[in-house]
Amino acid sequence: NQTTAANELLGGGLDVSIVSGQDLQRLETNPDLTLQKVTPFGMQFMFFHHGDNHVTSDPLVRRAIAAAFDREAFTAAATFGNGVTAQSYVSDGVQCFDPGVAEMLPAFDVEAARQSLTEAGYDLSAGIAKDGAPVEIRIVGVPTYQNSGPEYLQAMLQQIGFQTSLRSIGIEEFSTVLSGDDWDVSAVAFGPPMPSPNTITPFVTGDAGQGGSNFSGISNSEFETAREAALAADPSSTERCDYWSTAQRALVSELDILPLFGDVSSYFSQKGITFGNFGPYVIDPISIKIGE
Repeated sequence: NQTTAANELLGGGLDVSIVSGQDLQRLETNPDLTLQKVTPFGMQFMFFHHGDNHVTSDPLVRRAIAAAFDREAFTAAATFGNGVTAQSYVSDGVQCFDPGVAEMLPAFDVEAARQSLTEAGYDLSAGIAKDGAPVEIRIVGVPTYQNSGPEYLQAMLQQIGFQTSLRSIGIEEFSTVLSGDDWDVSAVAFGPPMPSPNTITPFVTGDAGQGGSNFSGISNSEFETAREAALAADPSSTERCDYWSTAQRALVSELDILPLFGDVSSYFSQKGITFGNFGPYVIDPISIKIGE
């Protein structure tokens, strides 16, 4: 619990802890604590259900949803201003990160969102409907990792005319809920401990029905081909990153996923205690030093 961790740090009951969310401000202004910030390797990203009976199986609908809200505003709502807006599904600290992926992501543009829906055959004269029936987007959010981000998304989708529902769940329910069929849009709390573009693979390949994490039912042959080529390439070759660049772009070209944000890890420690880390979430225990 973030508030408990913050209280324990302030009271001296903890020497080191990661804290996020609304408890950050009172710790950042405390002169007795030292702050070390670490950018995550992986960005949280939006999943769209690709099942045949879901409106989000249509790339034009996915593009409309992506254009209907401001990703920077989502980041601020999800991280209380302590995050970074994603440019790809990995951060710029990961080898083979491709900054050009950001140029492929739809800008916040309500009119462009409505145009995409018109192209997809939706009636926008009174709300958003198809074949005379109003369209509902079912959102699943995980407040522990996304705070009020899902509520912001819901409000923006309602603003352009979608009917929406929002289900807030705990991380322990995430796999169970997304393995089912009762959702259309969700954000994945993606925080891999390894700095590699390959860490996303279980979420975008394979069959979720057989214990996998490809909850959306994504099938992207361009990603899979580029990934296999990257893994087979000489690690020191330029071709390796070229393949990973192709893989990153393949996942956003039809918006199979939409990169959202990364929640920066804020490590707090008592004065005199120093340490190194292996990236977000992982302290190097050998590096811990206790001084004055």
